[in-house]
Order: sequence, then C-alpha cells, then structure tokens
Amino acid sequence: MSKLELADGLLIAEKNNGIARLTLNHPQRHNAMRLAMWEAVPEAVADFESDTDMRVVVLSGAGGRAFCAGADISEFGEIRTSLDDVHHYDHKAHQAIDSLLNCRMPVIAAVDGVCVGGGMELAMACDIVIASEQSRFGVTPSRLGLGYSLKDTRILVGAVGARGAMELLLTGKIHGAADAHRLGLINHVYPADEYQDVIEDYATTIAANAPIAVSSCKAIVRQIASGSVDEAACDALVDACFASEDYREGQRAFAEKRKPNFRGV
Repeated sequence: MSKLELADGLLIAEKNNGIARLTLNHPQRHNAMRLAMWEAVPEAVADFESDTDMRVVVLSGAGGRAFCAGADISEFGEIRTSLDDVHHYDHKAHQAIDSLLNCRMPVIAAVDGVCVGGGMELAMACDIVIASEQSRFGVTPSRLGLGYSLKDTRILVGAVGARGAMELLLTGKIHGAADAHRLGLINHVYPADEYQDVIEDYATTIAANAPIAVSSCKAIVRQIASGSVDEAACDALVDACFASEDYREGQRAFAEKRKPNFRGV
C-alpha cells in the first residue's frame, strides 16, 4: 500500500490491491475545495493512471459529514478578485474535472454527506455515484448570483437530462439522497451501515474485471454522453479488446470454470 499527501495534506492519494483512493481531506470546512486542491487532483489522477496495477478510483470526502461543500469561499478575497483570477481559478477546476472524466479507469464517487456546488461537479465527473442516506445534493449558482459554465451545464444535462438540469439550476434547491436518485444524479442510495461495504464491493468487482475492456466501455459511454462520437476510435477500442491477452484469458477461464486473472495486456 502507498500513500501520498498533496496540497499540504488537503488531498490524500492511496493505492492498494488495484484500488486507488483519492480523499478530500478538508473536513473542518466540509471538504470545500481550495485552489491547491483543484490543482492537485490531476497530479493524483496522473499518478494513478501511470500505475498499471491500478484498476479503479474511489473519490470520497473525509470526516463523515460531507463529500464536498463546493469551493472554499474563504480564500476568494485573495485569489479570485479580478476577472483574470476568476478565469484562472475556473481553468484549474476544469482541469481537475477533465482528469476524472478522461481517466482511463472508472471513478466511483463515494458520497457521504453534503455534496453541493463544486462537489456536485466532482461527483458528476465520476462514472458511478453511490451515496449514503444522509447525503444532500444541490447545484446552487442561482442562489449565489453565479453563472454556470457551458462545460459544467453540459455534464449536468448529460447526467440528468434537460428537464432535470433545469429543475436543479433554476431552483437551487438542496435535495435528499432519495430525490437525487429520482433525478438521476446518483446510481444508488444505501443506509449508513451498508454504504461502505457497497463501495468496497463495487470497487473490488470492477478491479477484478478486464481493464482494457473496462476502459473501452468507459471511453465509449463518455463519447456518447458528450454528443461527439468518433466511430473509428470506438471501433479501435473494441478491436483492442479482442486482440488482447485478457480476451484469451477470459475464454480459458470460462472453459476451465475458474476466475480469470486479467493483467491488462
């Protein structure tokens, strides 16, 4: 197992048994994102991707009360005053979001508690969102006088459709986990005493699957969701699966009635 602290300990990256874990570690402010945290997310994801033993990423928040309460507004007076500052900050945040969207591995958002603003952007950039019953979700720019960028809106519409996005953006309401599930923001909701076990089950299940096939599935779904599909590139991803040693290992394991040992080659 390896552990790395980034952004002065506000972000913790861990790797163990094929599962990479990225923890927002700012619980005293409900894991609100500081600029240094946004900047460190791509660094952590790049490290995960460079390790061929890693198969899945779990993104969570420390402290048991929040996944992420958005941006840490307390630093805005210093780093987000001019329009140039705003553009720089947003660029760094979008780089972090893109690193999750484009990660070769599936990313699971483990949401336990508050998930609003920038926290919602992080969660929506993940491939699977699993929440505890105590979780709360909201997209609140209209309550703060903020604009919501085209990029962020496109991700939200891809997750919940145009009507769901309208409801979330125009009202700015905070929704409980059941409502968030109804709207399509999250995949599953579980009681607090089951939540962690479910996350582990999903992570270990994905980690045991063929990584080339898993990565190709993620990439193709992401292309479809973006509305811009490169058919030749998608075909090449599928062809790579059939050309892999993992494909042959899957056939052997099926014939021999055993679990396959996928190596990502």
